[in-house]
Amino acid sequence: MNNHHGPEYVQSQAKTAAAALIKKAARFVEANIPSPVFKKRFTHGKGKLTAQFEYPGVLKVIDHETGDVMAVSAPGMPEQLCPNFKPYTPALEQSVIVDR
Repeated sequence: MNNHHGPEYVQSQAKTAAAALIKKAARFVEANIPSPVFKKRFTHGKGKLTAQFEYPGVLKVIDHETGDVMAVSAPGMPEQLCPNFKPYTPALEQSVIVDR
């Protein structure tokens, strides 16, 4: 017997409606939030850097002089480095020698 009027069904329908509502609100916020939400310069050692907080909760550290992205947080975890972030490492670049 399929009960479409019991408390579990009503709760399930309310949860489905809430999920649709949060998706719509998230799209609205994403479309209307300023990017970046927060941007401020700071120094680290002798370097001049910019801390930039963006939707959806990602913190970026950018070299003010070069524009290089020095670090990126995991979404919603501004103190944790994003697991797939690969920092720019000029020391690992190979020089290309071209014979003419």
